[in-house]
Amino acid sequence: MQRFTAIFTLPLMLSIAATPLLSDDHDKKTDVTITEPVQIPGGMVLAPGAYMFILNNSASNRNIVEIKSEDGQHLYAMVLAQRTTRVDPSSKTVLTFYEMPNGAPPALRQWFWPGDADGQEFLYRHNEATTISQMSHQSVPEASDEEYLSLKAPDESAFAK
Repeated sequence: MQRFTAIFTLPLMLSIAATPLLSDDHDKKTDVTITEPVQIPGGMVLAPGAYMFILNNSASNRNIVEIKSEDGQHLYAMVLAQRTTRVDPSSKTVLTFYEMPNGAPPALRQWFWPGDADGQEFLYRHNEATTISQMSHQSVPEASDEEYLSLKAPDESAFAK
């Protein structure tokens, strides 16, 4: 299990590190506390609060990330991702974000597990990817609407209004 607090005050792409607690290499379970709204794929914005990020236990796709309540009882989102790699692994969990202008919440970009060079880069639907790309001036990877429609419906009570 991983625990950290994300604070969104850096001017460029945000990178947040976590203090490792317990490890579960299979599902990469990470506890996350956010202090400001964060955009995630699916047109959703997570409200400030505590969440759990976990790799879905799918035999066919190891690139589905579940975003759950801190206690794991409520599924807020199932998000498609793709494998990504970085040169220098960190000893801590790292989340990266696309910086968004004009007070828009940062958009979740990548998730790296402590010590791993491989991580998950989140995939946005075409319209979301285009908007984020235009606002952040960065390339944003996409997944089709059909791919997202095949995922479970989330509990929407955590989303910012």
